[in-house]
Amino acid sequence: MNIREIFKLVPKSKYPWLVLCKLYMSGFNLFVSVMIQVGIVIAFGKNTSQLWYVLSALVVGSVGYGIIYFNYSMLLEKIKKHVSETVSLKLMDKVISSSRKQEVKEGELVNLINQDAETIANYLYSGISPLFDFFLSMLMGLCYVFFYSWIAGVFYLCVGLTFFILVRFFFKKQANVRQIFEKYDDEHKRFFAELYKNIPLLRIFGSTQWAITKHQHFFVKKFPYWTKNVNTAAVNSSLFVGGVYFVEVSSLIGGLLLVKSNNLELSIMVGIWNAGIGSILDPFMSLPSVISYLSQQHVAIKRVNNRMSVYQEDHNVIEAKAGQTMNLEKILIRNLYFRYSDNGKEIFKNFNLTIPRSKITFIVGDNGAGKTTIIKLILGLIEPTSGKIFALDTNNREQTGFSLKLAYVPQKNILFNTTIYRNLTLDKLIDLSTIKNVLEAVHMDQQIEQLSNGLNTVVGDETNFSEGQMRRLSIARAVLSNKQFVIMDEPFSDLDRDNQIALMQELRSIAKQTGILIITHTFDLIEPSDNVIRIGGLI
Repeated sequence: MNIREIFKLVPKSKYPWLVLCKLYMSGFNLFVSVMIQVGIVIAFGKNTSQLWYVLSALVVGSVGYGIIYFNYSMLLEKIKKHVSETVSLKLMDKVISSSRKQEVKEGELVNLINQDAETIANYLYSGISPLFDFFLSMLMGLCYVFFYSWIAGVFYLCVGLTFFILVRFFFKKQANVRQIFEKYDDEHKRFFAELYKNIPLLRIFGSTQWAITKHQHFFVKKFPYWTKNVNTAAVNSSLFVGGVYFVEVSSLIGGLLLVKSNNLELSIMVGIWNAGIGSILDPFMSLPSVISYLSQQHVAIKRVNNRMSVYQEDHNVIEAKAGQTMNLEKILIRNLYFRYSDNGKEIFKNFNLTIPRSKITFIVGDNGAGKTTIIKLILGLIEPTSGKIFALDTNNREQTGFSLKLAYVPQKNILFNTTIYRNLTLDKLIDLSTIKNVLEAVHMDQQIEQLSNGLNTVVGDETNFSEGQMRRLSIARAVLSNKQFVIMDEPFSDLDRDNQIALMQELRSIAKQTGILIITHTFDLIEPSDNVIRIGGLI
């Protein structure tokens, strides 16, 4: 994403209105200067009756300014909301759809989708719009001043160039510091997410002080860069505000000297001074905040672009795969070697596995034997050290990148804070009768029917599902996804014996058309016709 792409998010029909509003608002101060100049001439001519025309013009112009400013601000707010939503959705699409092995970290994801997307959305409102206003006001002001006095024009031009050089310096300095600060802020937010998940554990172990110390540690890491950022902004602000006031006084003294030497009329001098202050110097007063916004937006755009570029190539591959018709017959692992780090323990050595469709495959083994690692490898979440993971289709052709053909039931139950219906379908169009049949198969139909809103009940409002019930809903979601293979990690762990047997009967029915891979550490539900892979120790 670059500046051009951000501008493309704004409807073209809005640009003429935005530009006209800006021209009016930027030129309003010059209009006031002209009216002041005319008013002084009329006052010195003692033709006071015409002053009412000047005052009326100023009143009408001021009311018009208020109306235009209101509509302009409302339009920018709508554009900001649209840009923020678009950037957030693009990021979510790239991150979730990608099969990249090294996923974005939790704290970074929170910052990207919430903070950085909002900062980019503010690019027009708090960055480009004030900057455009700044240059437009300066250009109009300089033209006005040069028209009446080249001496005053050169003075204001030199002042403007000096401030511009300072602006560039502070912008670069703030952007560099901000980038480092955001990096540590990502880590801090990731810690908050981990802290929230593990509050019960911290209470049990009485580790509150450890969490507080860790929290303070992140503040200590961020504080020097936050201080540098604040100091730069403070120096920037004080320099500009103090400098602008100094130039205002200097220009007034210089203007009076030009009047005294008969190089300027008093009315023209007052008009020039008002134009110089309102159209040239005052815009510099807003520059510190504009610089701060632009430095944040510069870092945000860079961070988003870095993340977008990481996922773009992989995302294109996934979209291409999604468009292909791929009927898989079996999934194979051949000569697999895997370790989590270069110096780590070898988890698998020359490991082979075949998962046929229309059959149930059990992978059994003790805890820590590598069963969950196998799932991650098949789903493409991690890559093997060496070896091959692929599928064969009905024409016996090798296929890779087949993760979109797989459904997954994780060991940890995951339901979203939305309706049961949306949790089960994930907004895919699925017939209601099919949903009810699957819920009946996993013995969850009666529990949901007893809820006041049935399938439209929001999870967490009045559901109070047990772990076993949540597990059955997760299995129902996987079945409803209509994938060619369903992978389940310890699906029986939260179920009693009767529900285990009932679920297994349903899975055997599903396995007539769908390949099912079950990771478990028990053997009592296995039948002689099942495909069984034993994992224990080094393979």
